[in-house]
Amino acid sequence: MRVSKQGKLLYANRAAFKILNPWHCAIGEQVPEFIFQKVKESLQENIRLSLEMSFSRRFYSLTLVPIVEQGYVNFYGQDVTQSKLAIEQLKQSEMRFHQIADFMPQLVWTADPSGNVDYYNERRKEFEGFTQSEDGSWSWAPVVHPDDQHETIEAWKKAYQTGTAYEIKHRIKRSNGRFTWYLSRAFPIRDETGKIIKWFGTATDIDDIKKVEIKLAQAKKAAEEANQKLKELASTDVVTGLQSRRAFMEEAKSLFQIAERYQRPFSFLIIDIDHFKKVNDTYGHLGGDVVLVELGKIMSSCLRATDILGRIGGEEFAVILPETGPDHTAELIERLLEKVRTTEIRIDDDTLVSVTVSIGVATVPPLPIHVGKVMAAADKALYQAKSDGRNRCCEASMDCHES
Repeated sequence: MRVSKQGKLLYANRAAFKILNPWHCAIGEQVPEFIFQKVKESLQENIRLSLEMSFSRRFYSLTLVPIVEQGYVNFYGQDVTQSKLAIEQLKQSEMRFHQIADFMPQLVWTADPSGNVDYYNERRKEFEGFTQSEDGSWSWAPVVHPDDQHETIEAWKKAYQTGTAYEIKHRIKRSNGRFTWYLSRAFPIRDETGKIIKWFGTATDIDDIKKVEIKLAQAKKAAEEANQKLKELASTDVVTGLQSRRAFMEEAKSLFQIAERYQRPFSFLIIDIDHFKKVNDTYGHLGGDVVLVELGKIMSSCLRATDILGRIGGEEFAVILPETGPDHTAELIERLLEKVRTTEIRIDDDTLVSVTVSIGVATVPPLPIHVGKVMAAADKALYQAKSDGRNRCCEASMDCHES
């Protein structure tokens, strides 16, 4: 429709007459005062204006376009009843949703399609750090524990960027300053075309459950550490820190199998401290333990990283020399005997002692590769070394091994 600067109706189509019907306004007649005031404002300011009207449960939206040179204003309008009703229904729906959400035990929130949180239920008052900006969006990151912030933010970003639901456990700061564990979930709400129009999320208190989980994890870790300690105790000689007899024999079996499968040489040594009873009788068992420990260190210094050393009895040690034939074994034994013989062991501040050892050695091949037989052969050679005067090595012979 068109209205002059004097407020006279110059033109109106059928739809315009419907809008003006309550005022029974005809062509050439004065329009209602509120419309006339808008006409004057539009012409004086030379600006477009908007005007909303409603009657008989109908809603109209009008746009005023001034034609200053001609002295009138053109009105362009449309019936917006359906959109108005839809908006009102949405408001009512949101109000009912908020009323329900406020009574829920969880922290409830919604966000726009871009991920900006636009609503929290009343549970937010139980937490410290929620802030709302001028545009109405909420900032939630400061509420999350600093150690959990990065993972939580990244999970949320991935969710709204991919349009998929997410679930994450993190800690939230309550109003008393204490952080509590929560399970946060969120999922997208889509329209009939599949477009995301909203995000809905909750945060559920799982602090008691998490505490139980933490205690169970701690108990499991403690049990694993205890089991590991028991394994170490079972595999380690408590005096010398070397492998125990049990651990040494298990490793020996494995190495023997490898040597037999690939027909590789190795040597097996049994080492016994000469006159060790005299050491114990003279310096006591504590002094004897010092000798055992230091002798273990001396022998270790003569061995390679691939060699295996263990304590298999009171004053008996055993050594496996993988990939080692008779010649190299003899050289190593000579170095070991010399090192033991020439090294003084300090029992205490005033006492130094020297000891010697006797060694029995069995080298494979030609001996059959069986732990018990090889060990028996080396043991027999050891006693031969002791019979021959100690402080020496005796090599097992085929006869010695087979008897």
